[in-house]
Amino acid sequence: MNKIFAVPRGTSDILPDAVPLWEAIESKARKTFKSYGYREIRTPVYEDINLFKRSLGATSDVVNKQLLELSTGKEETGGLALRPEGTASVVRSYIENSLDKTELLSKLFYIGPMFRGERPQKGRLRQFHQIGVEAIGPNSISPFLDAEIIALAMNLLKDLSVKNPKLKINSLGSKEDKEHISSWLRAEFTKHKDGLCEDCQNRFERNVFRVLDCKNEMCRKTVNSVIGKDKTLPLSVDSKSYFDLVKEILNDLKIDYEVSPHLVRGLDYYTHTVFEITAEGLGSQDAVGAGGRYGGLVQELGGNEKI
Repeated sequence: MNKIFAVPRGTSDILPDAVPLWEAIESKARKTFKSYGYREIRTPVYEDINLFKRSLGATSDVVNKQLLELSTGKEETGGLALRPEGTASVVRSYIENSLDKTELLSKLFYIGPMFRGERPQKGRLRQFHQIGVEAIGPNSISPFLDAEIIALAMNLLKDLSVKNPKLKINSLGSKEDKEHISSWLRAEFTKHKDGLCEDCQNRFERNVFRVLDCKNEMCRKTVNSVIGKDKTLPLSVDSKSYFDLVKEILNDLKIDYEVSPHLVRGLDYYTHTVFEITAEGLGSQDAVGAGGRYGGLVQELGGNEKI
C-alpha cells in the first residue's frame, strides 16, 4: 500500500486559490517600500550558524531553543542553520559586499520564508513568511529614520486593511545604557526573585530584559512594582532626548502609539527604539509587525565600528 505523505508539522501549503492574495500583499509591500526608497535584497535561506549565534545573542530563545540546524559535510566546520529572521543575513551581506564603502545609507527590503524550531501552534509555525526593511550606514543613527520605519510599517498595514493596528514603542537606550539598565534590573529583581516564574528565574541569569515581557501574572506584578509609576527605564540624558524626538516626530505624523516599558523584543541586538504592532482578532499571538534599531550589530559582525 502506498504511503500518503503529509505536509511537515509546523508548515503549510499555499494552494493555488490563495496565491493571488499572497501576490497582492507582496505587490503592495514592494510598492510601499520603493516609495520610501528601499531596494530589494535576496539572501540565502541558510547561513553559517555562528552568524545567528553572534548577532541574535547566546541568551536569546531563538538561539537556545529554535535554530533549525542542517546536517553538513566535513568541509562545513562551523555548521549551518536555516535563517530564523532576516536582519542578520542582510547585515552579513551588507558587510561582505562592502556596501558601506559605496553608500552612506543602504535602504534594503526583503520578502521570504524564515524558519524556527517552534512548538507549532496557531500563529507560530516552523516555516513562516516575513517582509522587512533594513536601513544601514554611517547616516542611519537617527530618530527621524526610526520614526520613518515605524510610519512605513503602520502605513503598509493600513494599506493591507489590517484591522485597527495598535503601536507600542519603547527605548532600551544605547549599548552603555543597556549595560547599566541590566545591572539595575538585576539589583531590583534580586529583592523580588521569589515573585518570578521558573522561566524568569532562568532569564534573570541569562538575559534579565526578557523578564520585562513575561506574560505570567505574578511576574507582571513584580515588574510593575520594579518599574514603578514613571513606567520608564532609567535612560541616560542623551538616550532620553533621542527617544523624545522619536515620539515628537510620530506625533507630527499623527501616528498614535503607547509607550510600553515592558517591550524589549526577543533578540539581543536591539538598542534605542523598539516597536511592536498588534491587530485585533488574532488571539494571544496578535503581533503583525515589530522591529527596532540595532546599533553596534555591524561592528559585532566584523563591519564598520561607526555603524
